[in-house]
Amino acid sequence: MIVQEEQLTSQRSSSPPYLSLIDDLSCSLKAPILDTVQHFHFTLLFNLAGPRNIETMSNDLTNNIPQRWESVGYIFGIVTFALLLFYAGDTPHWRDASEFILGATFLDIAHPPGFATYSALGNVLTHTPLGPLTWRVHLFSALVTALGVTIVSFILRDLTAHHRIRSLHLGLISVAVIFPLFLSPAFVRQAVTAEGYQLNALFVLAVLWCGIRYKKSFDARFMYFGGFATGLGLGNHPSLILFVFPAFLILTPTLGLKRSLSALTFSFLGLLILLYLPIRAMNNPPLNTGEPTTIERLVNLLTDARDRHLRPIAINTIGSLEDVSIARQIEISRDDGKKIIDETGWYVAPLGALGLLAVFVTHGLTIGSLFLLAFGSVMFFFRGWQPDPMAPAFFVLAILAGFSLAHLTKTKNRAMLFGTFALLLAMTIPQFQKNRLELKANVTHKLPYLYGREMLESLPNHSAFVTETSWYLARQLQMVEGIRPDVVLSYVPHFLFPNYFKRPRNLIMAERFELLEGETPREPSFKNLGQFLSKASRVSPVLLEPAAATNSMLITAASVSSEGLLTIGKPTPIENFPEHIVTLGQTIQSLPDSYLRRDASSFLETKLLPLTDFLYLQSGDASLGVTAIQKACGPPSAIVCSDATHLKAVLYAAQSGEPLLAQSLYDEFVSSRGLSPMTKEILKSLQESSQ
Repeated sequence: MIVQEEQLTSQRSSSPPYLSLIDDLSCSLKAPILDTVQHFHFTLLFNLAGPRNIETMSNDLTNNIPQRWESVGYIFGIVTFALLLFYAGDTPHWRDASEFILGATFLDIAHPPGFATYSALGNVLTHTPLGPLTWRVHLFSALVTALGVTIVSFILRDLTAHHRIRSLHLGLISVAVIFPLFLSPAFVRQAVTAEGYQLNALFVLAVLWCGIRYKKSFDARFMYFGGFATGLGLGNHPSLILFVFPAFLILTPTLGLKRSLSALTFSFLGLLILLYLPIRAMNNPPLNTGEPTTIERLVNLLTDARDRHLRPIAINTIGSLEDVSIARQIEISRDDGKKIIDETGWYVAPLGALGLLAVFVTHGLTIGSLFLLAFGSVMFFFRGWQPDPMAPAFFVLAILAGFSLAHLTKTKNRAMLFGTFALLLAMTIPQFQKNRLELKANVTHKLPYLYGREMLESLPNHSAFVTETSWYLARQLQMVEGIRPDVVLSYVPHFLFPNYFKRPRNLIMAERFELLEGETPREPSFKNLGQFLSKASRVSPVLLEPAAATNSMLITAASVSSEGLLTIGKPTPIENFPEHIVTLGQTIQSLPDSYLRRDASSFLETKLLPLTDFLYLQSGDASLGVTAIQKACGPPSAIVCSDATHLKAVLYAAQSGEPLLAQSLYDEFVSSRGLSPMTKEILKSLQESSQ
């Protein structure tokens, strides 16, 4: 075998340089057969990328790994998938889940950056006869999570290969650090819901594992596969670049120019997944965010130009750029650290910090830097945000905590140490039981489905429904569940910002709307929306969500229905605030998961504020807004309203000529909620505008 490879190496040296990669591919086709006989391992995937480096072949990590451990990683993955299999729901959820279901089912284009990799891979499961279509897409997240757990065990195995730790001990260590992941509400949500963050975590782990394997064995095929995984990962979420770019610079000196270019070639091969976006956009799918049919529009989608131009305050707040002072940045970092501890458990995070130090000491600066980059890049990109996108950081902490425990097992009194591990696990059982109920809630939680179905079924036959916050939910119920296919769904931003979305077609009048002048308009235009309403209302009943009625024409030409929707026609007297929001708010109390309650509250709140604005602008009576907010955000409703809604009630009271009520509402707000930095900015802006 070695003689043959030496002969092949000498032949390559006389070949033209541009044929080297082709030679690598052709010569390595024999390797999988020989490797399969020895052991079944993920490295079989790398045999398409070239033969091993002969000089470093004897240093391969697998020579120091017990053969019994080879199958343990797969067992962890299979058990994880089997557990999550029972907790994937078969109905849509709030937020982006319906959008990802549409993307995976119909290969539509989701919000920036388009999530091409998620849609392409998730679509594979939709073709399997495993159950309801929605359940299959949720199941994709469970499969991705199981693969991530498998890679965690592989990395732990590689890090401890030279420690001669028994397979049983290493298995117990893996359980001790993987189990707490299932105590994280964010982790289990992402594991059983159609979302893209868990897939992002899988690619971070894959690239990290390839970097470690390459550094330990100098097998260039790991860099090639890592490059390919990088391309696919960037096709899913751009945050991966903060990890892979500096990691590539760290590993390049040991690769050499030729192999570095080969690794970059495989990265570009993975990035070809982005061609999916313009190709699919040309077929005009229903969900066609950005309509990236040109290079400029594709770049706008990938770089999120829409939100950077139209929602700069929100983007700066999420990115923690609204206040760059040192004190504010320290506060944000402290809050993010608390989120990590709350999500991963009280002993995983400290052990993870010790494990990072141990990796630097034991495995050197390069591998230690890879771990630091994998963790730090995620925390930096998603700083000041929700814990759900931090899933890669949870996995990395679990690996580091496991390595820290592996060091402790080197002491003689292992019985005491494993007794301590068992005690730690036993103390987490109550939290695990709580999370089990939250997992179960994902199966039994039907509120989004019931809300969307009730909303669609209340519409007249063959009507047009102009919506914004409910469009994804309504579209998913219509296309996947087959509810009310006769209704024409229109997404408001398609009309207001056609340069950032698909150019909308008036489905009723069968005509295409024109684009605005300029590729990146800063202000919305109501021209297309007005054109649609004026023509469509002549042929079919038209209903709108209140969020769509923000200009004076609609305020004077629409009425509020009992479901809180707007109908085109002569306005009728406003008798009472629609009770459906309060009724739905009361149903939130029955949800066992605090996250689901918050999510439902957030969704219903997006219905509340536009409706109160509409009622106020149409009637001129600001007290209606105060009454509506108090009914929706107070008992018996369980809607947890944000600072913005409570401040809106204060503003309504002031505008209605009741300064004492405004002061009372403000004092109550401050005493119960305090003032966040963003709230202070809002109050400052209101004060400046009033002056």
